[in-house]
Amino acid sequence: TFNNPEGCANSVFSIVRSGLIPTVMEFLDSDAAACSNEYEKNEGIDQTAAGILLIETSFENREMETSEIKKICNQNSCSYLKVEPDQNKADKLWKIRRNLSKASKEIASLRISEDVVVPVSKFPELVSFVSKINQESEIRINSFGHAGDGNLHVNFLSNDTSDKNRIKVENLTKSLMIKTIELGGSLSGEHGIGIEKKQFLPMELNLQTLNFMVAFKNLFDPDNYINPNKIF
Repeated sequence: TFNNPEGCANSVFSIVRSGLIPTVMEFLDSDAAACSNEYEKNEGIDQTAAGILLIETSFENREMETSEIKKICNQNSCSYLKVEPDQNKADKLWKIRRNLSKASKEIASLRISEDVVVPVSKFPELVSFVSKINQESEIRINSFGHAGDGNLHVNFLSNDTSDKNRIKVENLTKSLMIKTIELGGSLSGEHGIGIEKKQFLPMELNLQTLNFMVAFKNLFDPDNYINPNKIF
């Protein structure tokens, strides 16, 4: 765990830059851990920590990788570090991460979930940006994701479902998209563009590229049977 999300995210970049390749490296901010705890009481994670990394290493190089990861995390102001040898306890920690999407959906009446990705070198800047807008806005925001890939899931949560509040959330979403593109990232790390993100696609792709994609789809799907009205 870390006292600030930036130190946590910097550890991610430093681990990747060092050449270490953990089998899993997941990031959670403090509100993500809190959401999971509200949904289902859990033990083993400090709810007051500003940033949390869950890391799993390969069996063959476990001792070496663990030692190097400890050094890197301590260099980035890690406040608490534990190697969990008990598989049952480790599984409980991973359950917290697996519950996050469902937990975020269950605890708020209004939820807009985004899935963006940036180069790992820019991951600390993205995490810092999300932390900043969370502090400045009246909307509850949590973030978590596959940190080693630079992938971040950002949930905007509120129990105010009014049109006025929804517009606030949508504006925050747009600011996230703009920042992601500024950092050289992509609007979707895993789940595609679909309907909700297509308004933002011109931020990432120029008109020539979009026209080529339209022409390509029309060539192979002239009657628009395949995934109709999603992007085009």
